[in-house]
Amino acid sequence: MLSIVVIANILPTVLACYCLRAWFRDTAPIAQLAIGWLVGQVFVTVIGYLVACVLVSVISPTLFWSNVLVVGSELLVCAHLLVRHRETVRGWGSDLRREIRSARSSVLFAALSLAISVSVFQVHFFERDGVLHRSHIYWDASAHYPIIQSFVFGDNFPAGDETAAGLPLFYHFMGDLQVANNVALGASLPAALLWVSVLSLMSLMILAREYARVLFKVELAGWMAGLLVVTSSNLRWLFEIWESSPAQNLFRPFFSRGGPMRFSNLEYTFGRFNVSMFNIFYFIEERHVLFASALVIVTALLVREVPTLSRRSALLCGCVIACFTQWNFFIFPMLVVIVASGIVLRDVRAQSVTILTTLVGVGGLMALSMRFSIATSGWFNLDQTVPRFNFRFAAEDQNAAYSFLRFMSYYGFAMGPTLLGAFAGAVVAWRRSRRDFWIMAPVVLVTFTLINSVQVMPSGVYENHKWLKPLQGLLNILAVAPCALVLQSRSRLRHAFVAVMALLLTASGVFEAIAFTRSFSMPIAPYPSEMVERIRERTRPHDVFVTSLPREVLIAGRRVYLLHYKTLEGTTPHIKALGFNFAKRTEQEARLYRATTLEEFCAAVHDLRVDVIEFSRQQQSLPVYELVRGHELFSGVPYKETEPRSYIGTRLCGMGPAVR
Repeated sequence: MLSIVVIANILPTVLACYCLRAWFRDTAPIAQLAIGWLVGQVFVTVIGYLVACVLVSVISPTLFWSNVLVVGSELLVCAHLLVRHRETVRGWGSDLRREIRSARSSVLFAALSLAISVSVFQVHFFERDGVLHRSHIYWDASAHYPIIQSFVFGDNFPAGDETAAGLPLFYHFMGDLQVANNVALGASLPAALLWVSVLSLMSLMILAREYARVLFKVELAGWMAGLLVVTSSNLRWLFEIWESSPAQNLFRPFFSRGGPMRFSNLEYTFGRFNVSMFNIFYFIEERHVLFASALVIVTALLVREVPTLSRRSALLCGCVIACFTQWNFFIFPMLVVIVASGIVLRDVRAQSVTILTTLVGVGGLMALSMRFSIATSGWFNLDQTVPRFNFRFAAEDQNAAYSFLRFMSYYGFAMGPTLLGAFAGAVVAWRRSRRDFWIMAPVVLVTFTLINSVQVMPSGVYENHKWLKPLQGLLNILAVAPCALVLQSRSRLRHAFVAVMALLLTASGVFEAIAFTRSFSMPIAPYPSEMVERIRERTRPHDVFVTSLPREVLIAGRRVYLLHYKTLEGTTPHIKALGFNFAKRTEQEARLYRATTLEEFCAAVHDLRVDVIEFSRQQQSLPVYELVRGHELFSGVPYKETEPRSYIGTRLCGMGPAVR
């Protein structure tokens, strides 16, 4: 099955590279492969999802057969190209192989980015001795593996919320579906998550290097931009040398597992600072943001390198770019600004208008449908209207007085050298390539303004890190401009200047990245386990559970009526960020256990539309349990518990699975 997984990743990459060969003719071959993998994954994930939505009422496991159809279609397309366009395909393949062999620098950078990516991700989610583990900082694992498992084993199409059954899945779930496709074809859950993350980070680093290389015409500048993706730095290292012992803080990641806390709020002379916003923490926590950051650079390269497009191609391009937002809704305004910048460029003005119209139409329709679903569901508190203005992104203490000086101090500390370098990069782009200036400068300014002025989610302004991470990718490209200019000069001090600039840009980032590669782990649950297998054997894929201990239920790929606020360690349900009314659903759930007659119980079952109900040892003393105990599907002891729990089917009410 592993070979099928490899083929399922190679085929869309090759087909995307072939289809886009004329669009990225001047792009380095390694960068073409990165673009091909990214765009290919967008195509197969979106198309596979639509196919699964059609097949879900016909066949199970739905995602497996959806992937079989998609892979089969790709094989047919490849066969058609080989038969009808053999010489063209053969010539393209020969040119690509020859260019890769001659581009030793690109191959070396790809190998380095692979090594870095594996070292960053491999310690954060893995299986050991039959038990799933996560790192002590990857608490979002408990938010993502239930979504992945619900697609693979729960036939969750169209996507429903696995933590609040009956609601659509409002989270940007395509990144999890991308992992689920590999699991459905035979990869293990940890391996699929690892390699999708590794290839995403590799692609982002390769594309950052490529854009900086072609913009500044300096190979070393490209390398620096690519490496800045994982080493973007604040000035923390200066403070740690000045204010404390470097051996205890700065160099600790080299000698201890986990190192100092690199993802918390720290107090400095100018106030509190959120470290995790500006290092690779959110690339580890929210892998879909990483993939989306790479897609932003793909869009910028597309506008940069495509002078002519037919109207049909422009329409298709707009639809594909709109699909990019399904990995991160927040990048929608960034994509709009990048595409709109093409209107300034005469040679792509007509094509840019077509792409922009399609992007705004499709993306806007997606956003409005999501907003309508939230507003009409009846489960969300709408008293906090969003989006709304909130200018306190750089104020860690929300009760403290806020000032322009505080704002400047915060960003000066967080990314001062990067911002100065990016300003120099914009000046260089203006003087050398107006096309690059109009592509990069507007989106940087607009995104920075959005981060510091607009709150999109009710949970807080700090959800704006979903804008900040893609913005950093663009800033890193521009920030190497001073080094590029000096390297092009004949000054004897040029290497010393580059060394000092590199130190300012990367010092803290290097130490923080090392800390993330040495994290200690904690167990999630045995997998596969007897409890998980029993759930899959005794229940149907779409069954909904009422349970206070949902870990095995979610690993098995089933959905729960309500994931209680503190049920899984380290995470909260993603609907909390949207203002979900937990109290209302908790009250509805309690109706099941308050029932004193079978009629009351079945009325609650039909209102809640649940199929399996958990009864703990304490709940088995309730009157309702005596009425339904004869319909037990199975019993089991959840992980880290000592007492067995009974799981009752609701077939007696005409809902749940049959008792075996």
